[in-house]
Amino acid sequence: NACAADLAARVEAGQIRALAVIESDLWHDFPDRPQLEKALEKLDLLVSVDFLDTPLFEKADIGIPSLTVFEAGGIYVNQEGRAQQVRPAHTGGLPITVTGAGDHPPRTFAPNVPGRDMPAAWVTAFCLAGQAPPETDAQMTAWMRYNFAVLSDLARMDADGVRLFAGGKTPIAHEATMPEKPEQCLELLLAAAVFGGEPMSDYSQCLRELAGLPAVWMDRADADRHGIAAGDRVGLGFENGEVSFVVRISDHMAPGVLVVYRHPDIDWQPRAGDTRYNIREDRIRRIEKA
Repeated sequence: NACAADLAARVEAGQIRALAVIESDLWHDFPDRPQLEKALEKLDLLVSVDFLDTPLFEKADIGIPSLTVFEAGGIYVNQEGRAQQVRPAHTGGLPITVTGAGDHPPRTFAPNVPGRDMPAAWVTAFCLAGQAPPETDAQMTAWMRYNFAVLSDLARMDADGVRLFAGGKTPIAHEATMPEKPEQCLELLLAAAVFGGEPMSDYSQCLRELAGLPAVWMDRADADRHGIAAGDRVGLGFENGEVSFVVRISDHMAPGVLVVYRHPDIDWQPRAGDTRYNIREDRIRRIEKA
């Protein structure tokens, strides 16, 4: 969010006239949408390189499709900080419904699939920078090690990978200072779900259908104080509009806090603009009982 805000400010100040965005949806991480859209209008050139049909890709002056990691391969860093080589799982191409024009698929036997000439995003990035991309995995790994100190241990990567980050336990905070908030307000936290909240899930039609209705999580005491029950539909009033949610109640939440997870059917960025927001209690109203 801070990066998107800084980027928008620099574009508005005329410090950036052309922008190439590589596999990134600038709207995904809670930016100020109106500010960002206004800033992008001032660019002389916007280039988007992506394998997803994002709003930014649609808006770009030049859209360059790229391969997914499943098609191009690469290096994946897992939850324990271990880098592992990822080999391509399949070769991408145009679907049979396109190449066959609704009829029998083409009777051409070859190891290649039609439409597989798209490069990986990093190849396009090198070309946009006017540089020749590395020709082998070893050359690419050497380039990464040279330019990013955190990846220096890639030289020792074997079949089991290599730990890039030392293991350790994060100290538990036994006491915490709660940030001050105005009286008669609840703190609204906008969060990304652990599963299903990343960009690839956001643009998956089948997962969107399973997402359910947008929901707000409340502490039971807060819900009881407002006469709200689980399953009720409530409206949260922001400065420039109201957003409705289905209520979910938890006995394990901090009092005075509301949590809303990212949902494809909520266009909340123009209303909230950040991941934390103080909402007045008199702007929480029940629209419909469960």
